Amino acid sequence: MKKLLYFLGAIVVLVLMAALGIYLHFKPSYSGTAELPGLEKETTVYYDTYAVPHVYASSEKDALYALGFLHAKERLWQMELLRRIGKGELAAIFGAPALKADQFFLSIGLNANSEEVVKSLDVNAAEYQLTQAYLQGVNHYLANETLPIEFSILGIDPRPFDMVDVYNIFGYMSFSFAMAQRTDPLMTSIRKDLGSAYLKDFGLDGKWNQLSNERLSTLKSDFSEISQQINEVLEAMPVGPFIGSNSFIIAPEKTVSGKVIFENDPHISFSQPGTWYETHLHTAEYEIYGHYLPGIPFPLLGFNRQMAYGLTMFENDDIDFFTVKSADVKTVKSYEIVVKDSTKVKLDFKATKLGPIVNETVQNLTKETPVAMRWVYLQRPNKLLTALYDMSHAKSYRQFNLGKENIHAPGLNVMYGSASDTIAWTASAALYKLHESVNPNFILDGTSPTDTLTIPIPFTENPSEVNPSSGFIASANYAPKPVGNYAIPGYYLPHDRQSRITDLLKSKQKWTAEDVRKMTFDDVSPVSKFCAQQMVSLIDYQKLNSAEKSAYDSLKSWDGAYRSDSKAAGIYTLWLSYVFEYTFRDELGSERFEQLIPTHAFKQSFAPLLANPNSVWWDNRKTPRVESRAFIVAAAFQKAVAGIPVGTAWNDVHTLEVEHPIGKVQILRKLFNVGGAGISGGNEVVNSMLFAYGTTLPYQVKAGPSTRRVIDFSEIENAMGILPTGQSGNPFSKHYDDQYDLFIHGKFRPMLLNKKQIVDHSTRLVLKPNR
Repeated sequence: MKKLLYFLGAIVVLVLMAALGIYLHFKPSYSGTAELPGLEKETTVYYDTYAVPHVYASSEKDALYALGFLHAKERLWQMELLRRIGKGELAAIFGAPALKADQFFLSIGLNANSEEVVKSLDVNAAEYQLTQAYLQGVNHYLANETLPIEFSILGIDPRPFDMVDVYNIFGYMSFSFAMAQRTDPLMTSIRKDLGSAYLKDFGLDGKWNQLSNERLSTLKSDFSEISQQINEVLEAMPVGPFIGSNSFIIAPEKTVSGKVIFENDPHISFSQPGTWYETHLHTAEYEIYGHYLPGIPFPLLGFNRQMAYGLTMFENDDIDFFTVKSADVKTVKSYEIVVKDSTKVKLDFKATKLGPIVNETVQNLTKETPVAMRWVYLQRPNKLLTALYDMSHAKSYRQFNLGKENIHAPGLNVMYGSASDTIAWTASAALYKLHESVNPNFILDGTSPTDTLTIPIPFTENPSEVNPSSGFIASANYAPKPVGNYAIPGYYLPHDRQSRITDLLKSKQKWTAEDVRKMTFDDVSPVSKFCAQQMVSLIDYQKLNSAEKSAYDSLKSWDGAYRSDSKAAGIYTLWLSYVFEYTFRDELGSERFEQLIPTHAFKQSFAPLLANPNSVWWDNRKTPRVESRAFIVAAAFQKAVAGIPVGTAWNDVHTLEVEHPIGKVQILRKLFNVGGAGISGGNEVVNSMLFAYGTTLPYQVKAGPSTRRVIDFSEIENAMGILPTGQSGNPFSKHYDDQYDLFIHGKFRPMLLNKKQIVDHSTRLVLKPNR
């Protein structure tokens, strides 16, 4: 017996020693020295309390070299995944489950486009030279330092990063931002199978010229298969799409300090590692505190002592789909996709003059009707690298404007505030007009000159504001005002957040940075309150049991707030979900119903739908009777009350666990995933914590603020921000998840510019040239 105990004890000791060895091997260091042979002079990196690196370099080239090294040090795994998407190389490490994604992204031409763009770049331009310095830093780390544990688990052989990888990351980012690919094929399928009457609640009807009903009825394809595949691919990606965003800028006349206050929180699907890597670069001529997408050398969000800028999604429609003739389809390039533990799979990248053919890789979709995708990103010169360089280096608003003009796709609302008291917003995109008879919410006829016509809109006519008389600018993905008489097509979100932000900003004469920080955590939805009252008014109180009466009373007095302790938010959300189930699923079927839920068309529709007793959707086509709105709402209420205990708090059924791709393996979940706590906020409130409506509890938050930033130019050295999890992408770092608790409770931490404060609260890493 003693021998057995000794033996078991020895095994435990060996396991613990192995675990300790793994931890020590992969644990990152935030101090010491490192030799970087490409540096011109010694560069110092100060890591602050939250592991934000503050890079002090003698030149911008050295700063970018160091930035590449630091990105690789903390986010190499994330960068590896991002660059593999466009190249169709995910299946090489994940096997057959990733094959569909590889086939899709190769078939839309991301990698082919990136290769062509790189050939056309000006190698003498500053942005090109600095990007090469950045890549040199990335590749030095790749060749000489400890690779992330994910490389060991998946058996990844590293290869150097290059300029094509940078543009492939741009390409995936741009595609994931768009909404047309989720919507147009689905709406076309609904119109084909159910008729135009079923589109009116989505703000659509049958008056347009696209794919005439007669021709549509002869096509065999179920175009919703395109939407389904794209949804599946995007939801499996390691960095999710931009979903929305908030930003508001308050002019000096409305602030206590008399200086601009800038706020921005872009909404992106949560993933681990997180979207942004914060870095502060400082040279004698240049300074920026930026939020970087790892793999991209210039920040998408940034600020310094002179300016702050940020982004929200414009949501304009920059993708159109067309049926085309088979004779017009050409094979552009052939690929062999490597699949781990399997044989290679061949793929032909096919395209027409309108764009790539998207249905070659879609299962269950006939190839008799090729569908081409015309996407502005592939049609126009790609100047994103130049745009980001110019914006991050601007010395004035005029210079900043020059950078914005180079953003063609994705469409972005670029927000700007300055120390010189300017506040501004521009919808930056390559916009165009379509023929007045064409509705781009559906698949169009690629053989029709009318359907394929585009008329460019000059950038000077894009929607914008500079120093408006209201004293503030708010951007929350709402539809912009028309350009002249032309309403810009898009997949805009409901007015809920835009109206709430505007109302709050109007309600107070003078604002402080603390007021703004509190406002980012506002949980109230007047639209949810309206919808709840609409539904409650259809319930016969006298016929309810005690549990139903308790739920009724809670909802009747509900203010529409998704606070953590709200007893009404959970029952309302489940009730609404059952209303959707009983309203849409019978007509659409399960697959199309699930495709509808994440679309902006759906989000726009349900408040008007609840107010419309005559909608064709209320009747259940699978029963002999004709159901009314009141019948459906009452049946859903009964089901919802039975599905959630009376008095359940919102944070008991609304939770945030940030998932890592490897965290899907249960045994590795606790190591790689972050969190799991209940959280306030919800859909279309300022504190956006987005989830999919459904009848299974709890609601898993899938997207929300990828960062929150509040910058007061009266205290520029006390700017505040937060990330959802942490700076590090290394699960063995204490900075992998050290911001999660702050984030879910609406707290912030400093974004430092003052060197003394930085040095006093930092560890030091010295990067030395190898001489």
